[in-house]
Amino acid sequence: MDIKLTHKKVEALSIRSVVDGELDQEKEFHINIGSTIYSHKSKKNIVRIRYPVTLNVKDKVSVSMDYDFYFALSEEVTEEFNDSVTAKKDAPAIAFPYIKIYLDNVLAMSGYKDIEVPFIDFNKDPFEFDK
Repeated sequence: MDIKLTHKKVEALSIRSVVDGELDQEKEFHINIGSTIYSHKSKKNIVRIRYPVTLNVKDKVSVSMDYDFYFALSEEVTEEFNDSVTAKKDAPAIAFPYIKIYLDNVLAMSGYKDIEVPFIDFNKDPFEFDK
């Protein structure tokens, strides 16, 4: 199935400083990315995927956002779409560079210039949906 990004929009964003030891995490970065898939009522080959993202940087900052991505597909969306390669690999692989650069820019504009969000390769590690 072919997929093409047609539109993207940040629906919500929050950022806050954290103090040393406030976040209980071992690694420097903790990224949590969820997803909710919405199909279009009349255009059966259009899908919106909302990626709620939380980024915690140890002893520095926490950022949360909801980022919506709209895709046109070469086939109609069916119930099987959630388990497809398109939903688990292709769409996140297209969306994540936008998510990453948005987070990088928000952090830099907010005074956290020394933080660069790590890259996630969804081709190596496909997205897994909560059942």
